[in-house]
Amino acid sequence: MENARIAKAGLPQFTAGTSSILGPREVTTGWLPIGRICYLPVLSATRHIPMRFLPVGKLDQFPLLTEAYRLTIHQGTMFFSDKNTYTEAFNREEAQRLLIRPCTDVNIEGFFKYDDHGVILVGDALEPTARRKAETSIQVYALQRLGLVHAREAKVIQVRAQIRRVEKAIDDLNKYFDSSEEERTWFEGYLRKEMQILQRFKDPDQEYSGLARHIIRKYFQDFNTR
Repeated sequence: MENARIAKAGLPQFTAGTSSILGPREVTTGWLPIGRICYLPVLSATRHIPMRFLPVGKLDQFPLLTEAYRLTIHQGTMFFSDKNTYTEAFNREEAQRLLIRPCTDVNIEGFFKYDDHGVILVGDALEPTARRKAETSIQVYALQRLGLVHAREAKVIQVRAQIRRVEKAIDDLNKYFDSSEEERTWFEGYLRKEMQILQRFKDPDQEYSGLARHIIRKYFQDFNTR
């Protein structure tokens, strides 16, 4: 369920051997919970590599709107001794969080948009705090890494190619609509099949489905205004 929520928006999905944005088997990761829900990957294959050679990424960054409510070490130890006090402190910090949390946040797709080359951008019409969250998440999660941009661009090409197949199927149906019922039925079935393939790109279990949703949604919006 969590992986599906992450994949929807094209955010990092740190699971063993596969990722909605890193691609299959690029890195093997685990989770380091340290008293909060956390997105710090443990790179098991790089433990002996000097830090300056490690890839950019979240590391230990937890940017907040204000430092006034950041959890202290003392408050962190209360997780076991005084759960209610810890929860209150955690909730105050959580309200100031600047990182999008793809497993639990709602409408995460609205924070982002994409260009034709696979570059992820801040979404349109965001209020100031939401805009800062999008900008910070792009930076801290390192979503503009060259490999990710190239992978998203490849997905853009695939989705747009399927859109052209749908357009051709529509043209063929219009062309033969007044022909025999047999021909019309065949072209209706062909169009239905091509639409199903296009819709498959949007399914939560598909890599970069948030990107696909953005492209397909924009296409049909433009199509309806023609």
